[in-house]
Amino acid sequence: MLVYSDIKSYPKDVPLLLTMGSFDGVHRGHRALIGRMTELARAMNAATAVLTFTPHPRLVLGKDAGNLRLLCTDAEKQRRLESAGLDRLFFLPFDRSVAECEAEVFLEEWLVAQLGVVGMVVGHDHRFGRMRRGNLEMLQIYADAHPGFVVAEQAALMSGTDAQAVSSTRIRRALADGHLAEANEMLGYAYSLSGEVVPDRQVGRTLGYPTANVRIDSAYKQLPAPGVYAAHAQWGEVQRPAMVYYGGRPAFSGAGFALEVHILDYSGDLYGQSMEVSLLHFVRGDRHFNEISALVAQIQSDEQVIRRYFGMP
Repeated sequence: MLVYSDIKSYPKDVPLLLTMGSFDGVHRGHRALIGRMTELARAMNAATAVLTFTPHPRLVLGKDAGNLRLLCTDAEKQRRLESAGLDRLFFLPFDRSVAECEAEVFLEEWLVAQLGVVGMVVGHDHRFGRMRRGNLEMLQIYADAHPGFVVAEQAALMSGTDAQAVSSTRIRRALADGHLAEANEMLGYAYSLSGEVVPDRQVGRTLGYPTANVRIDSAYKQLPAPGVYAAHAQWGEVQRPAMVYYGGRPAFSGAGFALEVHILDYSGDLYGQSMEVSLLHFVRGDRHFNEISALVAQIQSDEQVIRRYFGMP
């Protein structure tokens, strides 16, 4: 996959079949769209492309930016789009000039003239351009007036007993509510948090459960419900089963929120390592313990649950 952060220097070396949007999480619905685009592009001798914006438009427009929560960073988005088989990825710097660009101008001057886009695949509710006036109907009108330009509609992917559309909003809500299995089913992979392992109070060591304290590397990352999880921890090429706690550490007043990772059957210095923590199974919610002995007993019980999950002795 080729990645571009400056579309003005794009060589326009191949016709592009493109879709655009936030693609937050690159969930199963996004990948279904990319799969459809790949089939069409093959028949058109075109390359597949996604155009997304950085930073997130809400940060520029000030629309409740303080409550913005995202399922993936730009780096995670790039990695997951590449694994989905995408050919080209454009990170368009989002600013006021982009926000004020009329949809027709954006389509004709930016996408068609600048990038060589010969078609688009979008959902029925896709919106773009100033005041979000660009939509599927506008694209179809453009295609009718420009033979050879293809527009295809991708139906929403449904999930759950109530058959709702898979969406980044639903996934964020499920994670916040502690419904990890539902979130992971919609994502199509285990939701992950990443960051550097940093020194902390080392309380876990005194309890017999040393932990790697991971400083989450994005202020806008969607956080899971507080509690205990079975997870995979990966640093470098190493991946190990882990017991993970995320929460405010109510047993230790004033300690603050933390992502603490106890790697099963492992000992070693991980300070300074970049670690990705993939959440596989929600074990229990956060709770307060009046006695340290009760906390230790609960941790031991959690460990047994997680060992059984992994099939470990």
